Amino acid sequence: MTITSRAVPALAIVLSASLGARSLTRGQRGGSRIHEIHMEMSGNSYRFAPAAMAVTRGDTVLFVVTSGEPHDVAFDTSTMTATMKRTLNGKIHDPIAPFAGPLLVHRGDRFVMDTRDLPLGEYPFYCLPHFVLQMKGVVTIK
Repeated sequence: MTITSRAVPALAIVLSASLGARSLTRGQRGGSRIHEIHMEMSGNSYRFAPAAMAVTRGDTVLFVVTSGEPHDVAFDTSTMTATMKRTLNGKIHDPIAPFAGPLLVHRGDRFVMDTRDLPLGEYPFYCLPHFVLQMKGVVTIK
């Protein structure tokens, strides 16, 4: 079996699921970093922790359900350029709505944001099930 360069990021994600993403967040993947944002309920509020994160293009952002499920990651495209929207839309697999990733119903479920080809800028996001509760954040690609 031959592993292509396109399979390496997928392999990193599979390894992070089996090894625990925390061990990879401190390390690097081919010069890129893997960051983690938790989707959680704290008291009576739902949040992304951290709610704001700056990353370098090429990094991977893992959104991980830690409590308060179900969650998802949906992007607010109102301030994005057409190029940002087109590129981002091509990276969302199993969407439940336009620019919204799959519904994550179990603790430990993950949504992966691969920033390799995304234009620089801000990518505001929110959780559809908890939208009215202001569960939102932003990833800035530098």
